[in-house]
Parts: sequence; C-alpha cells; structure tokens
Amino acid sequence: SLIDSAKELQDLVIKNKKSQDVVLLSEPLAHLYDTFIQVVDAKDSRVYRAHYNLAETQFEIKHFAKATLNYRWIMDNMSSKMMKQSELDAETISLKAIGSRYEELQLAKLVPGELSAVLLSKDKGGTPAKKESLGEWIVWIDAHRKDYGSRPGTRNEEFDNFDFQANRTLYSQGYIQFAIDRMVKFAFAKPKSKHAIAVASLSLDTFVKSEDWVKTNELANRYVKVVEWKDSEFFPKVFEIAADSFYKIAESGSQKKDVSSSELKTTLAQAETCTNQYSKSVRYTDCMVLAGKIALQLRDFPKAEQYYGKIIAESKSEKYISATYLLRAQIREEQSRYADAITDLMAYLKRTEFKDDEMKKKVLHFAWISGDATLLSKTLTEKEICNEERSVKCDGFSVIIALQSAATDDDAKNFFQKAYKGSGENRSLWALAALRFSKKLAPADRSLMLARV
Repeated sequence: SLIDSAKELQDLVIKNKKSQDVVLLSEPLAHLYDTFIQVVDAKDSRVYRAHYNLAETQFEIKHFAKATLNYRWIMDNMSSKMMKQSELDAETISLKAIGSRYEELQLAKLVPGELSAVLLSKDKGGTPAKKESLGEWIVWIDAHRKDYGSRPGTRNEEFDNFDFQANRTLYSQGYIQFAIDRMVKFAFAKPKSKHAIAVASLSLDTFVKSEDWVKTNELANRYVKVVEWKDSEFFPKVFEIAADSFYKIAESGSQKKDVSSSELKTTLAQAETCTNQYSKSVRYTDCMVLAGKIALQLRDFPKAEQYYGKIIAESKSEKYISATYLLRAQIREEQSRYADAITDLMAYLKRTEFKDDEMKKKVLHFAWISGDATLLSKTLTEKEICNEERSVKCDGFSVIIALQSAATDDDAKNFFQKAYKGSGENRSLWALAALRFSKKLAPADRSLMLARV
C-alpha cells in the first residue's frame, strides 16, 4: 500500500541520513506522504501518523523548517480521539515542534552563543511579532508550559532548555525587558533548574550595567531569599550586589545639589538601614562612612561621632581608619573638646608616620588654645610635634608655662640657663621667668637677667 511504501522509504532515508544523496530519497518520500494525505480522509488517524513520520524524516535529514510544519500541523489539528488512534502523544509532538524550530533559528544564527549584559536603553521594546519565526516559537513555548508544565512525568528538563534558549534569544534580538521579565519568572518558578542561576545572573547584571540601582536592589533582595541558592557561588555575589546597589541609592541622595535638610534625613535613614541590613557586606564600612558624613552635614554630632567610633573600632581598612580620625577630630574641634581632638590627631599622625605637617601644627595649636597647662605641657614633650622646625615655638610655650607655675631652685637655675644660652627669640622671656624667682639667684645673675629683659 501507499503508506507501507512510504514507511519502507522512510526507514531507508533515516538509515542513510548521513549520505549526501539522501535528499534524493527524501523528495519522493515527501511526495508519497503528501499523496497519501490528499487521498485519505482527513479524519483518518493515519493522516496524523503520516505527518508525524514525514516530520521525523525531515528532521533527521535537517530539513527543519519542513519538519516544524508537519509537527505543528498535528498540534493545530489534533483531537484526543485521533491522537489516541494514531498512537501519538501531544506533549511529545509539541516538544518536537519547539525543538525543530530551535534548530531553524540556530541555522539562521538567531540563537546566541556567549551572551553578556547590555544596557536597558538598547531595548527595542515590545515583543516579537507572532507571525515571525521567533515570535511564533515563543507562543508555542508558552502554550507548552501552560498545557504540560505541571503534569507529572513531563519532560521538564528538555523543555527548560528550550525555554532558557528562547529567553536568551529574545535578549540578544533586543527584546531586553521582555526577556528579563521571562528570565525572572523562570528563576523563581524553577530555582533548582541548571539554567536558573544563569538567567538570574543575566537579569541582574543588566540592571547593574544600566546603573538602575533601585531595580538592581529590588531584584537582588528577592534573589537573596531563594533558599535553593544559599550554598551556591551565586549567593554571595547577589548579596554584595544588593549591598552595593543600596549604598549607591543612599549615596546619590547625599550628592544632590541644594539638598534640603529633610532629604538629608531621608538619606541618613537609608545609610543607617544599609549598616544594619548589610553588616556582613564589603560595603558595610562605606555605609557607616556615609551615615557619619550625612550626620555631620546635619550637625548631629553625637550620631556622627557614634559612626566614626564604630568605623575606627570595626574597620579593617587603614585608609578608612586614618581618614575617620581626622573627621572625628573636626567634630571635637567644633565642640571645643581640644584634648579629645588632639587624641584623634595624634592617632592619625602615628598611623601616617607623622608625615602630615599641617596636622602636627594643629596639635600644637589645640594644646595652646585649650587653656589647659597640663595638656600643653604633655604636648610639648612629643618629639614629633616639637621637632627642630617648631623648636622655637615650643620653647616659647614652655616659657609661658614657666611663668604660670611654681618653681624649685633647680627650675630657677634652668630658666637662667635658657635665658643665658637659649634661643635668641625667647631669651628675654626666660629672663623674666628667672626674675620671678630672683631670690633663688645670685646678685650677679639677677643683674644679668635684668639686662636680658
């Protein structure tokens, strides 16, 4: 019979599918099946089998477009009765049609190889036309998921691969937002799929590349909650992206021109949330620095000092700690807490090997304006502060302390020696100090001191 002849020829075509002459056999085979389809009643279940056999043959010889047409004819015309009579499975044929179209798209070089994130601004918008091969393929995939996706025993892994490739193809063809929406749904619907993390990563990387920090943070925070990914290499990456994007949202609020006090308070609240929510992130210290900076702008000195203290205590970065000592010294200077300011400046100078001469001058200045003779005396003993460059100035401060304090016989002799042999600029002052205790000096020495004055 016609169908038996076609079946024999089909077996021969499949057996010799690698032969260059197989096309010569496939054409009469297609003609046989076409003839059979035309002469047999469309309600005959054998018509379905004929389309199926023809599709299988065409797929084997890589005539994917023709194979797809025959697979889809069955899907578009099927009834449960006919499928049963022809011993065909609708899910299998649906998947074969999707697979055949996939091969078509690969031949057309529409399916991408390596795929990197692109800017959202490159999105062409919308969705592919349903009459186009790509758009039609997407319709079939969505229909397959709806009809067979939740059925037990379905070939989900094979289908997931086509779903994954469809989303990648959409992305590469410029339907970026549409592809991302589908990728996100895929990732959450099938977190255990071998493709889930790949689509999650691409969707997230797109927002990062586009510097859309709000969308980045929203999506990263959702991904962080996927329990199936907790032990994956992807999880710490997502957590850091969540922290980094949240920090950048807060940071952008502090960088606005003419920012109001109300806006700064909102940004401060964000920075504080950042320190609490992302305390295990590498951005933790940055969040504390930002919180301290904004608190300082708002002149909320207690809060600023609180964060600066935490940075000094908890940060492992020498750069952050050194800079923070300077910032906290600034607060303490504004509050006239000169002893505390000196403590911070000295800590900073020790960490930077006393290379900052301006800060050394500041230490001496704070010690002087503090009005605290004990603090000034202690500061004058610091060799790095009262070095050769500032020896005359430090010597002058020492005279002032001497003039204000009680003195022993040895002190009077010391003052005399400094007036006699010391720096020219301060000798007259040391003479005055010595004369305060003139009874402890010999008459000739008193006369000499008077002459120095």
